[in-house]
Amino acid sequence: MSTIIFTTALVAFEATLFALVNICGSIKYIFEDTSFTIHSSFWKDRTVSYSDIEAVELRHKLKKGIRINGFGSAKLSLGLFRNKEFGNYQRYSYTKNDTQVVLRLKNNKILVIGGEDKATSEHIYDVIRMRKGRR
Repeated sequence: MSTIIFTTALVAFEATLFALVNICGSIKYIFEDTSFTIHSSFWKDRTVSYSDIEAVELRHKLKKGIRINGFGSAKLSLGLFRNKEFGNYQRYSYTKNDTQVVLRLKNNKILVIGGEDKATSEHIYDVIRMRKGRR
């Protein structure tokens, strides 16, 4: 009897954890004078200097490719990805938003970032362009 109770409790815990991971989490952008920092749930944070950005582009319906390393859920796509256009690249984005900001960094690195919706991604793009333009 105790085995049945333990197994039922374990299955319920795992189902709850699975549901929480798939609906929880966020990506926050903190913009400073010379750089911005990406804070994300379930993946390492990253700071990018505006002086390291060679080009910034707003893209719609960018082909994600495959995740090589990182975290993916119904809400977030985080980590190292590979697609035909960029090869290996880093990504911090919301899964259901098709509007992304593509940053071409020094050393031929690509960083794809995005907000929870189109308007937020457009705002991120505008802020980065404005702050990069000050350099």
